[in-house]
Amino acid sequence: MLIAELLGFAHDRGAPRNGVVVLLPLEYDYLHILCRLEFWAEQSDANQFGDVLPSLKAARVFAGPAGSTVHQLAASILARYGRDYTAFQDLLAPQITDWKQARAALRTNAIDVAFYLGPIGATTIEEIASDKNCLLLGIDDIQHALQVHEGYSMFAVKFPKNAYSAEILPLPSAMRKAQFCPRELNTVALRRLLVCSKEMSRDDAYLISTAAYGALHEDNPLIGNWDAKPTGGAALADLPKSYEAHAGAALRGQAISLWWKPHSWPPFLMSALSTLTMLVLTEMFSRWAQLSAPTRASMPPLIAGEALNPFQVEDRTLLQFLHTLETQSEPLTEATWKELDAEYRRLRRHVRALKQQAQVTDDQDEQLSVTLIRIGFELRELQPATCLTAEMTASRTSIGESSLPPLIDGEN
Repeated sequence: MLIAELLGFAHDRGAPRNGVVVLLPLEYDYLHILCRLEFWAEQSDANQFGDVLPSLKAARVFAGPAGSTVHQLAASILARYGRDYTAFQDLLAPQITDWKQARAALRTNAIDVAFYLGPIGATTIEEIASDKNCLLLGIDDIQHALQVHEGYSMFAVKFPKNAYSAEILPLPSAMRKAQFCPRELNTVALRRLLVCSKEMSRDDAYLISTAAYGALHEDNPLIGNWDAKPTGGAALADLPKSYEAHAGAALRGQAISLWWKPHSWPPFLMSALSTLTMLVLTEMFSRWAQLSAPTRASMPPLIAGEALNPFQVEDRTLLQFLHTLETQSEPLTEATWKELDAEYRRLRRHVRALKQQAQVTDDQDEQLSVTLIRIGFELRELQPATCLTAEMTASRTSIGESSLPPLIDGEN
């Protein structure tokens, strides 16, 4: 597999692997230490790992696969009690390779203790709690020491009283009572991370981390929150981060090249840009129309007896009508506006008829159409609110012929 394709999970602990960066922070994984109920009852009633450790025998512990974070963390805990790595390995049950086997081994008394690293409320622990033959152990006496020796790369947290179950567990002696988590128990938590190769492109990093965030965040609001603290964690300053964030990681950075790929834009951005573009084009067209057509005031006066062709007659009529609208200073009543709108529609029909009858050239027809558009814009500016219709409102952002008010039903 190419390094550019590397994608996986890690915990924010210890020295990071070279070339590995974070795409998305996920939930916090809590260290669960599970002890078989009958083995615990023979040793202590304090629900503490330090109380049962002296009685542990060889091949009676499961601590996850070799090299895993939970395996390393279990070895660190044993080191705080003076057990080196060789002594730790002697305690491990080599025949147990996964948590299905570990659960069965706890039920059949094949092992006494198991270390598990996962989110609080994990299904695996809920199933083990439902077996009613195990309970949780805390590390109250070494929690802070473990934090210090691990370079404060983990949070000090607590399991709340009655976590997972408040049920009284069965014991041979009626004189004693046991619960899965009878009181607050101290443990540690590590942040799980979605990681990738540093060589992954910004575009790929952004798209993958965004997709992961969208799929997971609704179930756990901690996911994607780079500054979130674990539930039940002490109010400490931000812990040092082992891994850097990828430059394209969601909510931390964004690939610049994505802005040049419209297909990757979110719908709201496409909608906003389309609206803005339409408004700019409409304004540009309006200004062009105003510059390309003379106003009524600039028209040369008629010479006595001068004969006008159909285009000139229509052109002067339209410009005079436009001048009337442009110089309108008082708000129009609904009745007055409707009269002007009816005249505007009549002029549109007349211009169309001139074109159909070949009484104007293409250039002349274009000039008349530009004036009509200007008239349409002016009418819209003068239109009383009581005359607005959904159809007219929707047509305000159109340009060209589509920006003119629709003809009345049956109007040619």
